[in-house]
Amino acid sequence: MTDQFFAQAADAPSALPDPSGETVYLGFSHAPLFSLGPGQRIGVWFKGCPLGCPGCVSPELRTALAEDRTEVSALAREILESARALGSSRVTVSGGEPFYQPEALEKLLRLLREGGIKDILVYTGRKFHCLSKAYPWLFELVSALVDGPFEESRPTDAIWKGSAGQKFYLVDSALKEDYQPWLYGSERRVQVVPCAEGLRVLGIPKIGDYGGLFH
Repeated sequence: MTDQFFAQAADAPSALPDPSGETVYLGFSHAPLFSLGPGQRIGVWFKGCPLGCPGCVSPELRTALAEDRTEVSALAREILESARALGSSRVTVSGGEPFYQPEALEKLLRLLREGGIKDILVYTGRKFHCLSKAYPWLFELVSALVDGPFEESRPTDAIWKGSAGQKFYLVDSALKEDYQPWLYGSERRVQVVPCAEGLRVLGIPKIGDYGGLFH
């Protein structure tokens, strides 16, 4: 099968190719990140998603091509260097769909944990109960997880999710005090940062507000 096949979301398999997990289809990374999780963080966005949720805030991350592949070990080094520069041990992984590349995700998270990262938040369009059965390493490597597909018809006032049906799971109970202010806060933080294509939105705009960020 070719990389072009895997770029077609409608025909895509349950995971992108590379059973070894040595490479990852990467959208981008950014630091500092203040809009997805508590504290100052490093953000990583995987590329490739078969869900095709209408109204997705990052449709450019749906398609993964050969040129998007990068070494997982190199990405981990980059993240750890950013973490040291910021004095942070917090990372958020989003996409795209991180669990579309489960081997790469597991390897990346293991390297980050070995490098001293204490708080890893993952956003996924899949359901926690399915993921926890399929990937038991989740309980070892993931600190917190937001699950469920984005549903444009179900707005929410919660600042940490895009639509009402998504749920938050705190895997590491030691971080409860860190996450509570963010979960129950009222300030929806969205970052607009420059990129090669122009501007990029980091965070979760309220449904209906996305276009207004650029006017």
